[in-house]
Amino acid sequence: MSAYFISTNLIKVKEAAKELSELYGKTADIYNCGKINIAISAAYKNDYILHSFGENRIFIIGTIFNKDGFGQEIFTRFTCYEKFITELKNTEQKFFGHYVVICMDVENQSVEVIPDRMGLINTYYANGDKDDYYISNDVLLVSKYSENTLLYRQAVYEFVLLEANVGVETIFENVFRIKLGNELLLTNDMMQEKEVYKYFIEQMDRKTYLKRITEYFSFFNNYKKRIASDISAGYDTRLILSIANEIVDKIKGFSAKNDCDGGVDEEISKIITDRLHIDCYFMESYDNVVINERDKKLVLHGSSALRDSNNSGKWGHLFRERYKHADLILGGYGGEIMRAKYNRYSDIKDFIEQYYKGNEAEKICKFVGFKEHIQQELDECVIPENLTSEMIQNWYYAAVQMRIWGSGYIQMSNLYGDVVHPFMDWYLMNPIFGFGLDEVKDAKLQQYVIDSFAPELKDVPINCHMGGKVSFKEKLKRFIHYHKTIRNVATLTYCRLRNYRQNSRKNFKLDILPPCNESIDWESQQHKLGKAIASRTQSIVRAYQCVRDE
Repeated sequence: MSAYFISTNLIKVKEAAKELSELYGKTADIYNCGKINIAISAAYKNDYILHSFGENRIFIIGTIFNKDGFGQEIFTRFTCYEKFITELKNTEQKFFGHYVVICMDVENQSVEVIPDRMGLINTYYANGDKDDYYISNDVLLVSKYSENTLLYRQAVYEFVLLEANVGVETIFENVFRIKLGNELLLTNDMMQEKEVYKYFIEQMDRKTYLKRITEYFSFFNNYKKRIASDISAGYDTRLILSIANEIVDKIKGFSAKNDCDGGVDEEISKIITDRLHIDCYFMESYDNVVINERDKKLVLHGSSALRDSNNSGKWGHLFRERYKHADLILGGYGGEIMRAKYNRYSDIKDFIEQYYKGNEAEKICKFVGFKEHIQQELDECVIPENLTSEMIQNWYYAAVQMRIWGSGYIQMSNLYGDVVHPFMDWYLMNPIFGFGLDEVKDAKLQQYVIDSFAPELKDVPINCHMGGKVSFKEKLKRFIHYHKTIRNVATLTYCRLRNYRQNSRKNFKLDILPPCNESIDWESQQHKLGKAIASRTQSIVRAYQCVRDE
């Protein structure tokens, strides 16, 4: 994984390059194409992907592969810059993974920034003074160097309630996220967002889908280094491991102990690895790891999506440990889509009110018009031409929400090594929307795929101990953890928010955040929103300080 920053302002590119170098401990290189300047850092990986066609260059951010291999191997069949770009954009998908490709055409003094089909490494952009523009996978760098640092009210509320932004807007005014299916075209004096992909749902039966899955996973045998698959007690990692164990050579397992589940993940993970005869590394629990300020800052900058820096602050520790044991990790994001987990609301109105917390925004946070804005943002989202109405909520979850939740985790992981979540790749996700809702609900399709590749796991339970039996010691551990989690939440939340109000900096107006006064019924709301609001508010403050004070 790499971090990059593009601008027509060379002075600010040099400043951003210095900041990237300090953040990741590896010098960021600068490349020029006319007035367009690109700063790029390999972060904690050995190097970023760079391929030259004469004077023209291709930079790749993330993990990319095709039938020829991974990284530099994808260029094996290409001798021409134009042919590579044509195949990259081809209607028939030929490249896989999670990536952004930066194409630098020196002769024409132009640059294209092309995300993968699901846009899981978010690209942000803004205009600055003197017609300069700024692009990066780090939203804080775009805000800071374009000097668009005022907070955007709607997006701040979305983040506080959802830990996500729904549309193309970000928490900063005039800083935008590239729309799904689009690319950025850059010249010396122009930045333009343009459609690059069209979406059409492929219809296939279960057996044909299994063949596609087999084809996709067979590509991992071209990876020359160590491969591991996440393991837990849930459906999604089991789905990946079941397939990988059958198809991928020398696959290993990776499981992180979870202190708050009474030992469920660890016990079931051991059962799975024993049944499949897989070596597995069990990482010690990191629940008690102290999050340092550097790791909090790393999450804000490195996640590509602005995550809760308290909730996700331990990611740095987690990924540093994981990539000691593997170079490519296969993850389970996308499994929720295969079972249409969030396709459970009566209609879009109910979806917005419940899933997107529209009612809380208006009743608790006193934000009138929040639901209407969410509706507008969803209306502007690209919709596959032949998507059925019964799958629309599942599509919104995949195309909108997972571009934040999935993206943050994927990009942070990619700072340290390669990562692929196969069912978040459009090639495997696409056919899911072609099955009827009844075929995927209640994990019918997901269980069918697991059973097809790993029938020996049929009687292994999901998310519970064997037969549902939990020892008294384990029950006590769960109770203590739960008690610690909710204890004094209302008081803590009140104090934090009050402190932020009293210590606001410069133009930071915390009255746009959820009000904290006696009119809020914290007794009934603390379990649902109290702790989360406090933590996400703190992340907003940190993000604001990053772009205004550094």
